[in-house]
Amino acid sequence: MTSYTVITGVHKAIQFCAPEAALDMKVMALAKSMYKNFASGCEKRDSLGHLIVCEMDVVAGVAFSIAQREICAINKYSLLERTVQDLAKFFASSWTSGIDMTPWIDTAVTSAELSRRLETLAEALPERFRSKLIEVRDQLPLLFAPDYPQVLNHADPWEMNIHVSPSTRAITGMVDWRDAAVGPFGLSFWGLETLLGTFGADGWHFHARHLDLRRTFWETLYATAGIAMESQKQAVRVGRIVGIFQAYGLSKGVPVETGNLSLSALEEVLSVTES
Repeated sequence: MTSYTVITGVHKAIQFCAPEAALDMKVMALAKSMYKNFASGCEKRDSLGHLIVCEMDVVAGVAFSIAQREICAINKYSLLERTVQDLAKFFASSWTSGIDMTPWIDTAVTSAELSRRLETLAEALPERFRSKLIEVRDQLPLLFAPDYPQVLNHADPWEMNIHVSPSTRAITGMVDWRDAAVGPFGLSFWGLETLLGTFGADGWHFHARHLDLRRTFWETLYATAGIAMESQKQAVRVGRIVGIFQAYGLSKGVPVETGNLSLSALEEVLSVTES
């Protein structure tokens, strides 16, 4: 075990971490500045032997994974719609934050690394994915245009890291920022898929009204962030696809093997045309 968390009250928790698992306080502060109430505050307090002690805000609500069965029921559409709208607002808050990210990123290095990952995937994944990988690789410059923001992207927007209100299903916050990284806006948009689809014994299944929910997501995102230019929308779409390939095509930085269930999800998600 590399960390242990104790809830000390309604609003605060204390985390004891081994040095190799300690949270980066600068990243946590950036997350709070960029995402406001969607991210919890966190401060280093002390050391206990070799352990690092941090105090953090407790994120209210329950993990979406706990509420998923109920919230995704077809007769609870309005609840899931609220969660989807809030996820769009979460992402939009990074676009509108206005934070100067120049000290955080060398765009040339990041662009080269993304290109390398896509080329590695194009060589390793089944042939049916190759054309899309080459297409988005060739469009990477869109993600580094002067008017396209670099943001702190949550690395793991899985259903267990999205907390929602037990009553309204509004998103109360995102947890587990340990591996968050600065890069082009949109790389974490694959988190939407965790709200709209699930794995079953026979593969990936979308919510019956996932297309309606996708329209809601994009309408909310564009309106909240003020994204109106088609060039920016195209860049957002590219960022989404790059993020999807990283999430479902890689495991610990290595391409997944043929037969892995992630490839089934990857194929289904890529089949959906976004706005």
